[in-house]
Amino acid sequence: MNRNEIAVLNILNQRRGKPNVITYSELAGQVGLSGRALRYVVRGLILDHNVPICTSYDRDRGGYYIARTVGNCGRRYTSSASTALKS
Repeated sequence: MNRNEIAVLNILNQRRGKPNVITYSELAGQVGLSGRALRYVVRGLILDHNVPICTSYDRDRGGYYIARTVGNCGRRYTSSASTALKS
């Protein structure tokens, strides 16, 4: 993992479950990345490292969080998340 992936993962590890979502702008600000760079890092964590990161599109509080269970995410990366949660 690179420095940005580790920084994002450290923050998201404290945000397990949808009630603990962190907004895109909060996360980007905490790690010092642009929105585009943050999306690239999150995509890498999901696809390359099998981290079960979910996206919330809630109108009031959309952002990222780590799934607590396999069924918690329900997005297109579920198969990668399932692998990570079973480990």
